[in-house]
Amino acid sequence: MEPIIKSFVDVAPFINKLTVSDFAVAVCDLNGCVAYFPSEKLNHGLKAGQAHVEGSTAHKCINERQRIIQRVDEEVFGFPYIAIAIPLFNDQQQVVGSVSFAETVDKQHMLLTAAENLQKAMDNLEIYANDIAATVDKTEEAGTDLSGVFKDSLERIQQTDKVLGFIKDIANQTNLLGLNAAIEAARVGEQGKGFGVVADETRKLSSKTNDYVLTVEAILEEINESKYEIDEEVSRLLRVCQLQQKYIQSINEVMTDVNGLADSLYKQAQQLSNNK
Repeated sequence: MEPIIKSFVDVAPFINKLTVSDFAVAVCDLNGCVAYFPSEKLNHGLKAGQAHVEGSTAHKCINERQRIIQRVDEEVFGFPYIAIAIPLFNDQQQVVGSVSFAETVDKQHMLLTAAENLQKAMDNLEIYANDIAATVDKTEEAGTDLSGVFKDSLERIQQTDKVLGFIKDIANQTNLLGLNAAIEAARVGEQGKGFGVVADETRKLSSKTNDYVLTVEAILEEINESKYEIDEEVSRLLRVCQLQQKYIQSINEVMTDVNGLADSLYKQAQQLSNNK
């Protein structure tokens, strides 16, 4: 037995105690298996003295005289596994054998599944973020429209206030005319009696008009007083929308970074699983 092969045979039983992984270790010479130590989850069923299995990593690295890392399909041993093998050389740099480590594809499958799930989660999160952004945009647009409507309403209130002023002036003038008519009716006596009735009704109408004007003015005053609260609420709504847009922008930046990591993780997982 070549000294280097014997060295690996002596060390092989301790490999798993020195690593956190679970490796099956095979030490081979040019003819076949010299020693085999299965792992807890992986057993190729190799025996010392067994000839090389065509397509195995241990055999391939001897033929190619270089390190081999590959995923071996189930056609070779009946189950897939990940293996790394290196050729062993004697002092004359002649290939005399190989040593290989093999482990199950469970970790690679878990990594690939985790990467796929992460990508799906990020895709869904991106959809939700876009929906929220669209909602915020619509809310801000509605707030801007509301602000415009509110300003238009204030202008109309001011115009209404002016109209009420005109009506109030007309009512006062009507009242004055009614008063003058009553005086004139009293002056002419019996002949002005009918005219006096009209004068009284005119003064009553003027009085009622004044009352209505005062009522409307009171309502407009209340609306006018509440305009500051409404204006502040609209401004607050717009500020909240702007703040939400900043948050969404930050979330999108983070999602871009995470998407990059997820894509890198997925590619690495695929490379590990498909490396042959």
